[in-house]
Amino acid sequence: MKIRNGFVSNSSSSSFVIMGAIIDSGKNTEQKIMEMMGYEDYESDLAEYKERYYSDIELDEEIISEFFYEKFVPDYLDPEGYILIYECGHIKGKQVLFGKHVAEVGDYGTMSTSSYSAKDLEKLSKELQEVVGHDVEIKLYCGTYPC
Repeated sequence: MKIRNGFVSNSSSSSFVIMGAIIDSGKNTEQKIMEMMGYEDYESDLAEYKERYYSDIELDEEIISEFFYEKFVPDYLDPEGYILIYECGHIKGKQVLFGKHVAEVGDYGTMSTSSYSAKDLEKLSKELQEVVGHDVEIKLYCGTYPC
């Protein structure tokens, strides 16, 4: 999974096609995504992580966020092929784009090679719907994000 946060000087961008959903984020974005993904060991793994690295302070949003990016993302989201994008033209305010890449063009203009039948896209849409919930609309999103 790739996470993009803001442009920097001399930065570049990637174009993408992602099937996914815009999720309202707010304070507990990471926790919400872990719950959506059915991460059953969240409570115990987070408690163990906090005890190992931060036993002398109270659990706060920064610790949850650090746990999310150091444990959950590489162990759960990456292997499943999910991506989170925090900045692109589709996102307004406190939202994130959550989904799976259908295609991407990187820094050097090379496009990932892939093809999807209508049945493949329908299957992917249903898979994502199960993760984000049936009250959230799944769409194809095309755009650019900083990298």
